[in-house]
Amino acid sequence: MYKFYGFLFLFICCSPKNLVVTNTMNKFSKEPFIYMKRTACYGTCPQYEISIYNNGLIQYDGKAFVDRLNCFQAILDENLIVRIKEKLENVNFFDFEQEYISPVTDIPSVILKVNLGQGAYTVVDRLNGPKELKSLHSFIDSIYTDVITWENCNTLD
Repeated sequence: MYKFYGFLFLFICCSPKNLVVTNTMNKFSKEPFIYMKRTACYGTCPQYEISIYNNGLIQYDGKAFVDRLNCFQAILDENLIVRIKEKLENVNFFDFEQEYISPVTDIPSVILKVNLGQGAYTVVDRLNGPKELKSLHSFIDSIYTDVITWENCNTLD
């Protein structure tokens, strides 16, 4: 019994800072301010979800046809969170139509939900979205690829 508490004490005191911070942020975060989902197609389209929280937590859940499968998370720099919000403002996200739908059904969709001071707003883009929206999708994708240190979500609970 004492060995267990000793191990627990060492784990808490000596854990890498990111591991402890990430775990704490995961438990106290509410709803993400950005949620993006890339859906399936009849081929090998990447399928995943990305959630970004105001406190810097980013969670990625790879579903199919991606390098990382399952849930991973990391902490983003505060300056990057500011840049993301500026990008949302610059493209006037809340002015986009809620749906850009193509009659072709074999095309993946990108579902982007933003929850800021104006409230939550969701845009579904299946092919016909404006270039500013496509640019925003690419920007969010680049955030995922730029994160160097990912932790498995299961190891942080």
